[in-house]
Amino acid sequence: MTDGDPRPEATSDARSASDPAVPTQAEVDGRRLLSLDAAVAASKGLLAVGAAGSISRSTGVPAGFVRLAGAAWTVWAGASAVGAVAEDWQSPLRRAVAVNVGSGAALLGLAVARGGRGGRLALGLASVQAGALALVQVRTLVRAQGPIVA
Repeated sequence: MTDGDPRPEATSDARSASDPAVPTQAEVDGRRLLSLDAAVAASKGLLAVGAAGSISRSTGVPAGFVRLAGAAWTVWAGASAVGAVAEDWQSPLRRAVAVNVGSGAALLGLAVARGGRGGRLALGLASVQAGALALVQVRTLVRAQGPIVA
């Protein structure tokens, strides 16, 4: 409370003000989202590497590019998993937002530009998934900042 304002001061710390050892709900959610991001990225990566030929035929994207994207997703999965257990969880979650927005935009661009109907649908759905995950991640980061006091 400041200057007669009955509202408590905002805290930007990710820990509970009453007990610093207890994580806030935003921290718990953020770490879960990083774990989910890791699982989704690993699934996409392994699928892309393992089924590059089929994906290439249905989307019109060269198989080598599909394999490269799959390898990148697999590496990203490892980075997200490490971020989920790191002391600072907000920085890895910010990076996850950037990666999801970027990959979602790239997938959407490919969906518009390449392949048959089935390939476009698959790329479009993957793009929507990446965008939706980024949106939830941003919401969690905003919640972690606490209330904004004027």
